[in-house]
Amino acid sequence: MLALLGIAQGVAAPAPGGEPAAPAFGREPLLIRADRAWEPAPEVAGEEEVLNLEGNFEMRGPDWRLTADSAQVYGPVEDPERLVILGAPARVSLTRRNGERASGTGERITYWRRRELVEVHGAAAFAAGDLAVTSSKIIYDLGKERLESVGSAGVTFVVQEH
Repeated sequence: MLALLGIAQGVAAPAPGGEPAAPAFGREPLLIRADRAWEPAPEVAGEEEVLNLEGNFEMRGPDWRLTADSAQVYGPVEDPERLVILGAPARVSLTRRNGERASGTGERITYWRRRELVEVHGAAAFAAGDLAVTSSKIIYDLGKERLESVGSAGVTFVVQEH
């Protein structure tokens, strides 16, 4: 069975103080695709809103794309707060503020969408502009254009010459 959700953006809940929040993606559609989707039982999820997706997972907005074997979407599906994806490998692709693409692969990727933060774990690789990094864990801050890498086996940086 294929679960496919195309959600048009544009409706935003009021922000604290009563002002409407800016739409997460303008009026761009959010695409979610997987072989299977389910919400955990309330006693498992607690108060947190979680959607589990499994098999050929893909989720994309106007400036980002995630693909993996499975995923968990935290928060409202039309405006997710955090996405955790697992795969062999899991993949993320983002558009940076300068319009260039940044991409990463790893066994587990957490995308904190509102914080503009990507954490790549396990056989992690990330490329942004002229820089490519491999390590066991890489954190990329899209807003600050900052890359942090840690790993017990060391870190490898490759910088392209101009």
